[in-house]
Amino acid sequence: MSKDYDRSGLITLIKSEFKLDWQGIHGANHWARVLHHGKHIGRSRNADPLVVELFGLLHDSCRLNDGGTEPATALVRGRAV
Repeated sequence: MSKDYDRSGLITLIKSEFKLDWQGIHGANHWARVLHHGKHIGRSRNADPLVVELFGLLHDSCRLNDGGTEPATALVRGRAV
């Protein structure tokens, strides 16, 4: 990873503000799967590992419900939700 950051602090912050079930469909297990697959794809595409990891952790962190794809789509497009 090109830069270090307070990973556990970020996860603690996300968990404290997460509005859905932490163990639900868009919770921590989902993020781990996205991160796992993102790292695999990122290596083959020469992506920045920090960006891949932050996306894995943040992509659904602001969800208000389990329907649709608005938060992740907005994050990919560079817009805050």
